[in-house]
Amino acid sequence: MLVGMLPQLLASVLYLLPVAVVVRGLANRRTALDELALWIPATVAADLLTCLLLARLVTLDVAFLISRAVWLVGGASWIARRRGVIGRPDSLDGRRLAVLVAAGIAAFVFSAAISRNYSIWDRQFHIPLVTALRGQRLPFLNPFQPNTVVHYHFAGDVLAAGLQTFSFGRIHASLALALAHDLTFGLAGLSVAAALLAVSPPRLWMIAAVLSIFFMGPLALLRTGLGTQLIGYSFLSLLCMSFRPHVNLAILLLVGVVAAMARAADGRARRPADTLAALGPCVIALGITDEPSAAVSGLALGVTWVFFPELFGDRRWKGLLALLAVGAGILAANLIFQASLAPGGPVQQFRLVPWRSPGYSEPPVALTTVQGREALLTDIGAFLAIFVALLGYVWRGRPQARGRKALALFVGAILAVATFGLTRVDVNNLHIESHRFATVCEIVFALVAVFLLARLPPGAWERLPIIGAVAIAAVSTIYWAQAGMGPPEEYFTNNVDCRVSAGTQLFERPQPIYIPRRQWFEYAGCRPVFSPGLPNSWETLYVGGPDAGRNAFATLHTKFVKPSEPLAAACPVDVIDDPVCNRARVQKACRPGGKVFEICRLTHADREALMGQVW
Repeated sequence: MLVGMLPQLLASVLYLLPVAVVVRGLANRRTALDELALWIPATVAADLLTCLLLARLVTLDVAFLISRAVWLVGGASWIARRRGVIGRPDSLDGRRLAVLVAAGIAAFVFSAAISRNYSIWDRQFHIPLVTALRGQRLPFLNPFQPNTVVHYHFAGDVLAAGLQTFSFGRIHASLALALAHDLTFGLAGLSVAAALLAVSPPRLWMIAAVLSIFFMGPLALLRTGLGTQLIGYSFLSLLCMSFRPHVNLAILLLVGVVAAMARAADGRARRPADTLAALGPCVIALGITDEPSAAVSGLALGVTWVFFPELFGDRRWKGLLALLAVGAGILAANLIFQASLAPGGPVQQFRLVPWRSPGYSEPPVALTTVQGREALLTDIGAFLAIFVALLGYVWRGRPQARGRKALALFVGAILAVATFGLTRVDVNNLHIESHRFATVCEIVFALVAVFLLARLPPGAWERLPIIGAVAIAAVSTIYWAQAGMGPPEEYFTNNVDCRVSAGTQLFERPQPIYIPRRQWFEYAGCRPVFSPGLPNSWETLYVGGPDAGRNAFATLHTKFVKPSEPLAAACPVDVIDDPVCNRARVQKACRPGGKVFEICRLTHADREALMGQVW
């Protein structure tokens, strides 16, 4: 049962509707192309925050549909009123338009070539989470723990839940996660290309430059004798990390942040409010998407304000108030949406430790040793090389270098704060968690690299460290990809048509249900469920995947449903060797639930009988 292109296309169009409305409504003949690089991420961020606010009142799928109705009606009315002033920017000629579109398509296709064909990162948790989210109001509950709030960076999963809703229940959560990755890559490609075209003539290299962003990471192949060269010593490549649902969204949001700062530093922003209008939604949304990146970016913005307050307001106090409002927005969003920084979240303890390379799959190594310094330098070497080039760019433009100095200070502060977090901070006494501080550097320095290439003259020496850093990081990423992208696993169910397979409908609420092990992901990625899960190193939040068989049934029987309540079971029509489904069929307690499944009900007596028999 292959899912046709129409549900994916419909989901994509409805998801992108706010972006289309904003770009169409704000564009006019005088619009600079790099304004697109601000509008696209800021609109995505504002739409995410709005839908989550609605989810305080209604279930998430209803919130998405309400938001699209408002965007459709309100957007059409707004555009109609602005018809006399909107239009195609004069700077967007045919060649620029071709490069812009090609960059977006190339990023989308590059993502799709991986997201549809390989199994990377934690889908055993994210598949049931996506479907469970769309059937709930905030605060969201863990599909593996129906009494536990998901204090988690769930924004990427919310995006995928929206796509599943916009397909009207047709696409599976696995495909929704892949499509979310593809769309964020495509939007990031459009935004970056727009920023490049604003300061440089259209060139084909810009398409390759956009794709190079996703290959940033450690210079792992330069490291010797310290664990595998497939990955960095203390963190992984951006391409690998991007398949965690929150990271691909963080890439797009940070495109907005860096583009806004670059535009302000170049003196291209009409007024500080334009910079803040893009920064605000992106950083606030980043606070529930990738919390360490939001914290590092926020601190860097504060440092930049101290020395360059004019970027944020015509009075120093106005800029301070604006940045404090953004910080308050991050905290408010976490509290309102019960995200990671809310009380009870997964981050329970920060601890300062002696300087070290923390290690990812290897143990920490002190920076007082040669091995520790080598590990750190090969991990952050690309960032250092790009920062040296940025300093050269500042020196090259010293007659009008104030704006360039502001950009260098912002980027340097990100590097300093992130490196401090990487090398000195333990999260929950787990050295592996320190890798999260490096993600912001991978994104920001990848963007700075391509922005500099567009601004530097052809023979500039600063191009050498940039190209060298990007090339070695890319080769290291490709080396990882040859061995690190696994074949499809049991939960790789992109080709399931949920309406046909499981009889999926919109507006379903999660319910406790027993699902046989082999068909667990096919059903749980189509219809919202509560089903027992397995713990992992976080202990309090179960994200290790589903439990199954007799253990799962016993947990459902004793903890998930009351004695007076029936227990649902999703029984595949071709399964004849499952004790639960066999009992339900003998009791004639099943009804059709799509072509693949039937939905059965087991009474307390049925469950007690099953608990007493040998499986």
